[in-house]
Amino acid sequence: MPPELINLPKKQYWLAPEHLLETHAFLNFYFAWFGCAVFLVMILTFDYASQSNLHPDNRPDISRM
Repeated sequence: MPPELINLPKKQYWLAPEHLLETHAFLNFYFAWFGCAVFLVMILTFDYASQSNLHPDNRPDISRM
């Protein structure tokens, strides 16, 4: 990805050749966990919607969300 498309504070420092591997490792680790968190929210939301549609008279508590 071209550096012009990356939005980081002190971009020249973090994308310098001597820091580039460390920066990529950190961002890969951070966004991998962020992706897991987003996936978990999606699973919980889908489960809540499924349970609400399967049992419209006895819906799950909204505080679970």
